[in-house]
Amino acid sequence: MKVTVKLTGTLGKYLPPNAQGNEVEVELSNGETITSLIQKIGFPAEQKFIVSVNNDMVPASLRDTHVIQSQDQVTLIPPLKGG
Repeated sequence: MKVTVKLTGTLGKYLPPNAQGNEVEVELSNGETITSLIQKIGFPAEQKFIVSVNNDMVPASLRDTHVIQSQDQVTLIPPLKGG
């Protein structure tokens, strides 16, 4: 199945070479999670980020269990700082 991964802001530098703009399509097997998707695109494990799937935020505590569905759009967002 195919999903679209979008990296916003400063995270764009971690996109794979086959990306177009700030997005890349990734082929996944059924049952794969956000964590496995992140590993598949080679995103650095130590990098901090926020995850949105189809514009719904997914807490970091659910990344290992949230199963990606066909045609999902996964967005990685840099951490937000306020003041």
